[in-house]
Amino acid sequence: MTSKNDKDKQPQYWEHGHLSFSGGGFIGIYHVGVVLAFKEFAPHIASRKALGTSSGALASTCLAAGYPVYQAISGINQMAVHCRSLSFGPLNPRFNMAEIIRTYLQEHLPKDAHKRCSGKLFISTTRVITLTNKVFTEFESRDELIEVLLASCFIPYFLGLVPPKVRGVSYIDGGITDNLQIHDENTITVSPFAGIAIIRPQSSNPFLSDIVYTPENAIRIPRTIFAPPPKVLEDICQQGYADALRFIREHDLFACDDCAQLASRPVRGDCSKCQAFIENSLKARVQPYYVQTLRDAQAAEDAADAANPYQYKPLMRIMNFLRAIAYLPADAAIVATVKASHWWSEIVDMIKRSLENGFVGMCNYARKFLRAQQTSDMCGGPTTAFEGESSR
Repeated sequence: MTSKNDKDKQPQYWEHGHLSFSGGGFIGIYHVGVVLAFKEFAPHIASRKALGTSSGALASTCLAAGYPVYQAISGINQMAVHCRSLSFGPLNPRFNMAEIIRTYLQEHLPKDAHKRCSGKLFISTTRVITLTNKVFTEFESRDELIEVLLASCFIPYFLGLVPPKVRGVSYIDGGITDNLQIHDENTITVSPFAGIAIIRPQSSNPFLSDIVYTPENAIRIPRTIFAPPPKVLEDICQQGYADALRFIREHDLFACDDCAQLASRPVRGDCSKCQAFIENSLKARVQPYYVQTLRDAQAAEDAADAANPYQYKPLMRIMNFLRAIAYLPADAAIVATVKASHWWSEIVDMIKRSLENGFVGMCNYARKFLRAQQTSDMCGGPTTAFEGESSR
């Protein structure tokens, strides 16, 4: 028999439900489909606080800052096209994901995004020095919000060598320490990997099935780093939309704009708009308007393939691979020089801090040693620096 305390702990999604998005790299576009489904069919939940890590932080920003969904999809498409245009994809020295994310956020994020997100958006990051988790929920400026988002997504090497700084402290990908935030029993967790999340893939999609975001399955992470074709990205987005609708339907969370303002669940049948929502959800899909950029990118890839039908022949593949290998050292040298000039002040600052820390450490040891010697002279016996310190 269920006790009163157990009942109190049961999820109350209508009254208090809120979304939490895991990391996922390129297949984090799954989150965008989930976001769109909640904005359309359960706006009362979409308007509440949002939690996110890495690519999930970008998705949660769509909710907290009112960032348009079609622009989020367009940004993911831009990053994927950039990745797929390079030999070796994200391993190519010219891969510059961080700059694309920064530029896109600066151009499209609302001017008052930091005000909208403060107290409502929870972004998971990892502090570099201690490798401990840090969740940001207050943002002093729009630029600081962008830096926090970059930090939450920052995978060393793939997004750069010098991690973003927030208030003078360096942070990297939040998925290292907390990939899926849970605040309470009302947290609706979302992940593009099959596993423990509440909203997760149910199909046999090869990019999504049988994936659990754990160290044991780390070999599957390349699927999140190497961008799949635009058509696959659209399928993943549609999958997120369908899985979110399934959850909304199972928990009866449909609400029109009027019913979304109610404090408690409305009586079904009293609202014709909600009834229409329920009926429309059975055949709903992401509208072409949102994924048009993905379809255009796929059409461009198909046209390029048709114009060069021999590129996938074994001999051409070998020649292209050898050419890429030959150009790689020169590319790496050029890109390293450019990035070093861009990060020079950061590199000098890191070296300076390291030297200062080393000097301070030597001074502290010398001070302890002298104190130990002084104690030894006063006591009339030999005492080591460690003994002197412990006796103190």
